[in-house]
Amino acid sequence: LHRQNGEHFAFVAHELRNPLMSAQLALGSLASQSLLPAVRSTEVLKRSMTRIQDLVERSLNMALLGSQKELNRHGTDLRALIDETVLEASPAAEEKNVRVQVEVSMMGEIELDPRLVSSALANLVRNAIKFTHPEGHVHIRASQTLAAVHVEVSDACGGLPPGKIDQLFTPFVQAGSDRTGFGLGLAIARKAIENHGGSISVKDRPGEGCTFTIHLPVRSYVETQS
Repeated sequence: LHRQNGEHFAFVAHELRNPLMSAQLALGSLASQSLLPAVRSTEVLKRSMTRIQDLVERSLNMALLGSQKELNRHGTDLRALIDETVLEASPAAEEKNVRVQVEVSMMGEIELDPRLVSSALANLVRNAIKFTHPEGHVHIRASQTLAAVHVEVSDACGGLPPGKIDQLFTPFVQAGSDRTGFGLGLAIARKAIENHGGSISVKDRPGEGCTFTIHLPVRSYVETQS
């Protein structure tokens, strides 16, 4: 029964994507033809549709994480996933004049589920940009050892509120003053990484920001083929 409920939930979220995509394309077409008035209602419409899209995508990820028993692992270039994540988040960063810096040590293909790891990365990077003060910096650092990959996402949010660090990964809990999201991003990111046998830790840097670190045990793709 739990599995059927999860599948129904995923089906509804998935079916919402098509009309939402059509509405976004129509809105983009109107904007490109300068047919949208430059009024507050237009901005509210754009933001609302972005929030709906975000909720639908996160709902799909939650349904996937709740029902998936086996990961769809294959050889993946983690650096490419990070670069794609930064590219997708660039409009939000540019809007706040936040600079995103990436430092990735040389690494070959690793065996992971790219959809889930990409989801985890996207949630951490979006959160970092969201809570970083305007004109601040977000740093992404990735390195690999023989046993694991470590990805750090550091923001410039000014530090976490007292007593909030233990609640960060609880669904629907939001630690910052910005309430434009749903409080699901970190919970989704943690489940995605835990499904790989890994973990996510957070370090508060009072007065500066905080650093989230993905610890992802992996085997090289070459090793799995031998």
